Amino acid sequence: MHLNDEFAPNDKISPIFAHLCTANNLQELVKKLNTLSAITESLQSVHLLIYHADKKNHILFYPEENKVNSLQLGRLEIDPKPNGVLLVKKYQTYDKKTFTDKFNDYSHLKNFSNAHSIYHVPLSAFNRYIGKIEVVNIAPLSASGISDLEQISTVVSLVLAKIFDGNLNHHYGFQDELLGYAKPLSVEENRADVDAALEGNSLHNHVLVEVTEAVIGQVNFEGLATVLFLHLQEHFGIEFISIMSFSSDSESLSCHEVNQGKEGKAQYIESQKPKAKTMEEHVIQSKKTLQLSRSDYPLLKHKFLHVDDHYMSHKLSSECVFPLLFRQQVLGVIKYGHRAEKYFSEERLDLLKQIAARISVAINYFQNSSKFMMKSTPKDLMSVDKTEQSKAMFGGIISQSKAMREVFQRVLMVADCDSTVLILGETGTGKEMIANMIHNASNRSHKKMVKMNCSAVPSGLFESDLFGHVKGAFTGAVNQQVGRFEEAHKSSFFLDEIGDMPLQLQPKVLRALQEGEIERVGKHTIIPVDVRMIAATHCDLLSMVKDNSFRRDLYYRLNVFPIRIPPLRERREDIPLLAKHFTQLFSKKMNRDIQSISPETLRILYSLPWPGNVRELKNVIERAVIMNKGQVLHLPMSELKEYFPDIDPSPLCVQDGTKKEAGCFPDTVDLYGENTIPKNVSAVKSVKSMEREQIIKVLKETNGIVAGPKGAAHRLGLKRTTLLSRMQRLGITSNDLI
Repeated sequence: MHLNDEFAPNDKISPIFAHLCTANNLQELVKKLNTLSAITESLQSVHLLIYHADKKNHILFYPEENKVNSLQLGRLEIDPKPNGVLLVKKYQTYDKKTFTDKFNDYSHLKNFSNAHSIYHVPLSAFNRYIGKIEVVNIAPLSASGISDLEQISTVVSLVLAKIFDGNLNHHYGFQDELLGYAKPLSVEENRADVDAALEGNSLHNHVLVEVTEAVIGQVNFEGLATVLFLHLQEHFGIEFISIMSFSSDSESLSCHEVNQGKEGKAQYIESQKPKAKTMEEHVIQSKKTLQLSRSDYPLLKHKFLHVDDHYMSHKLSSECVFPLLFRQQVLGVIKYGHRAEKYFSEERLDLLKQIAARISVAINYFQNSSKFMMKSTPKDLMSVDKTEQSKAMFGGIISQSKAMREVFQRVLMVADCDSTVLILGETGTGKEMIANMIHNASNRSHKKMVKMNCSAVPSGLFESDLFGHVKGAFTGAVNQQVGRFEEAHKSSFFLDEIGDMPLQLQPKVLRALQEGEIERVGKHTIIPVDVRMIAATHCDLLSMVKDNSFRRDLYYRLNVFPIRIPPLRERREDIPLLAKHFTQLFSKKMNRDIQSISPETLRILYSLPWPGNVRELKNVIERAVIMNKGQVLHLPMSELKEYFPDIDPSPLCVQDGTKKEAGCFPDTVDLYGENTIPKNVSAVKSVKSMEREQIIKVLKETNGIVAGPKGAAHRLGLKRTTLLSRMQRLGITSNDLI
């Protein structure tokens, strides 16, 4: 029996893989490579040379303006063997003159105009040569830079293997005959190479990204355990897994087990197991991994209960148990079983530990989401307890949109690495909340994250605030002060609005990130710091680099793993949920009895452009709650004047000869008509459906009564005639109330 120490995660490549693996064809891959600043700080251009096995030549794929072009090249000087085995395994470096002489069939391209050094690194998949990655640099690479390039080439090889899988003509997106390109090996050949390749980082990161993408979308234990088992069985031959979480009585564990069923299909079994005096309890208390084999059984049987359960029923010979930790809190354990004796090597344990970390985040997410959604029926969404609702948020962010789910996926990808993250988004999108999510899910979460807003610090105090100062360093420095970088040692440092950082201080920040050392103002003593940088900005830093208002080298150092937060107008499906959350929040804060939001208000909120994003929506809802009368929230028309200047804010207005309530919409702003404002709203049908469902729900609750103090019109905050008109327009009949 072995009690293994915590393994330090080695996940440097995962952010790069996460960025590249979404490419579906060569054009997309080349574009993504040319936006990946982690390749080299002095990058000019990245190309792919894909080998054609039949023609014995390469085709060059290179970026030109906003597109990717291709160019047929001559035959290779040294061809791979007929079976595709890679001959040349080392990178090659060329200066510009040598390159021009050697590759004169394409060295004339403008991508090489400012080239100083050109690097070729071979690409292969399961020992089959598939081409080269070509990196054009305006300066020579250091030894560490070349090492990074070789690691990145491994990632590119994996992505290419993914792209080549299936119809090559479809994946390439070109009309040429491309079936001669390096084809992937058969399934049997691939499986035979898996164990041999396991010790390498490439497969580790490939599996890690694949598992992360698979588990993050799960919403219950059955789906989570099943999809995890299928992936681990494919890559490792795992015969058994069990995810165990605490039961409500805290004295037992809820076991979610998946194994290979009799018919060869994954079999899911849910059960309860006592926690006391078991291996699982030992792992929970120690927060350390437990590894054991069949030879340990006699000893374990006397020390723990239920040790033989899985060994006997599944004929396992090796087993390991990991604690499921989220923010230093144990959520349960995960158990893996294999039939091979001593199967779980240190390398495999390292990878399985990283997978366990992702399982922990997924469990925390869907447990809280399930609890919230059980209470979030149309009947009582507005009455959900604020504490429970806050728990259901992913890192405090309420969202049900695909766009934000992709953001959450990227957060999970990078959280437990130490890679620098650059958060990009408009004002009011929640950049600081995303930074908090990254820190809280990282291995630095035991320390508080240090935060600094660059736009809020006077330029004269910037350096002292960042790096600290000694007594007497300048006028007013009566005491020694520790800077933000020192405060963030062994933790995360969130630099908000980094585009507002003074240009003259950027080299010092670069040194702190690159070398891990700083100097206090007024003293030249070097202080080592270990800081994980999370930066954010609403600016276009690349444009600032071109305008010489932001340093190029610092930009490349920051842009290792960018996360773009979509503006609210790109995820309108979140608006109703956010509106209900903020209405609940402010109605409780102000002691207002608001039970629902009128359909008209939701339609309007859905349609507005929201340049201030979630922050602006929150402010509008707060003002509406302040001004509201009654139990149904209505949006004051004064709040819409900026967006709909044709609205008449007078107490009464007349349309078609009929008097209507204050703030009515003129015909030109009929949100359901052809002249809808804004015209680019694509989800009016979903809002219309939502309004129809709400009216039917209220009519059912009032037993079909429309008028009167207890009627549906009163509860919806509408006139009787207005409600009847809407019922007719929405096609609501008595049959809908049955």
